[in-house]
Amino acid sequence: MNTKVLPTAWNEWTLTQEIGAGSFGTVYRARKADGSGLRESAVKIVNIPRMDQKQEDMMRGFLGEKALHDFYAKRAQAFAQEAQHMELLQGCANTVQIEDYLLEETRPLEWTLYIRMELLTSLGEDAQRREQIACSEAELVRLGEDLCRALICCEHQHLYHRDIKPANIFVDENGSYKLGDFGISVRSDRKLSRNRMRKETKGTILYMAPEVLLDGTYSPQADIYSVGMVLCRMSMGEANSCLADGAALLEKLVEGLAENRRPENISEALWSVIRRACAEDPKDRFENAEQMLEALAQVEKERKAA
Repeated sequence: MNTKVLPTAWNEWTLTQEIGAGSFGTVYRARKADGSGLRESAVKIVNIPRMDQKQEDMMRGFLGEKALHDFYAKRAQAFAQEAQHMELLQGCANTVQIEDYLLEETRPLEWTLYIRMELLTSLGEDAQRREQIACSEAELVRLGEDLCRALICCEHQHLYHRDIKPANIFVDENGSYKLGDFGISVRSDRKLSRNRMRKETKGTILYMAPEVLLDGTYSPQADIYSVGMVLCRMSMGEANSCLADGAALLEKLVEGLAENRRPENISEALWSVIRRACAEDPKDRFENAEQMLEALAQVEKERKAA
């Protein structure tokens, strides 16, 4: 039995199984019984990290208890942006949909974020279930199109995801792909200076655009690069190991793109789209997700006509 306790406001929900864990949060399967039967969702629990005791004591000594409390409250609000960004994307068919969230001070100076969202299958689990080694061209195009639709919604909200990778892609019961885990997403608005953006190099190196890795420069083209790298990886037969990132795999993908080694299971047209999305210079990539979506739609049109 799971010993994690949910907030009082969610006392009708019960955590039944841990289904995933990341750097800051753990995701559980949750169940609620109502008049129509059992309802299931996913619940992400994030324990807001604290400073070590020495740092905390120094801050308390210099600034006082109230200032220390305010510091942690502000940090907790920053973590809650994940849920707030998901709310901005409500109604987008290709992003994981949030149902509710709560931010609570569970103990003095200790905050916990709870996010309840739709329960989906991870991309890796879906590939393993189907015993699939490499995606077919039709599946790659569908994956790319769904991710582009998710990015179009993000672009409309001036939102950068910043961590697009197979582990953050999910599949619903109809086979549609959805982008999830907005834990390090950020909005590019008037309140966020480019200088601050440059100081925050976040994401997963395997899928990180070169300019992000070099100086932390984010743009819509950085997320497009990540989508291209996901498609490249899935085309090379890495579906069943999509949660294992490593230097050897990164070298394999980058060399394949640079040397134009097209996987045998995809067409020249799709390979051209992937290579453009993964261009080293952001100016050589698609200008936006809409443009990449149109290119993928043309690939599918040509495939069906062949």
